[in-house]
Amino acid sequence: MYQVVAARRQNFDSMLWQVPALSLTAQAFLLVIALGSGSGHLARIAAGLLSAVTALMSVQLLLRQRLHELADARWLHNFEESRGWEQIHRHARDRVAAAGLRPRGLAKRPSHRLWIAGLFLFGATGLAAALAAL
Repeated sequence: MYQVVAARRQNFDSMLWQVPALSLTAQAFLLVIALGSGSGHLARIAAGLLSAVTALMSVQLLLRQRLHELADARWLHNFEESRGWEQIHRHARDRVAAAGLRPRGLAKRPSHRLWIAGLFLFGATGLAAALAAL
């Protein structure tokens, strides 16, 4: 069971970081249309609104994947702890501290929060483009 949960946690972690990459690809495409002078009025409105919706959906999916990954990591940590095993699934900040390292600058911030902020900025830009095209 431990191996199944460890593999599932790894899968959630991988999917977690695929979300922003795919979303940025979609955002770039939609914003070219929404901000492009060669695009029709209705196309700019639709692309801007789709950009905002895509950003919101991406943030929700990123948060869900993160929640599932954290739940499995916690289960694995508790499993290891209850059996007296080495704590390989402890929280990242604890692993960093145990290695004698201190995060500095942007490394102090959780990456998922920065990506969420960035996705919201893309969505706001799309929404602004749609409103400007009205």
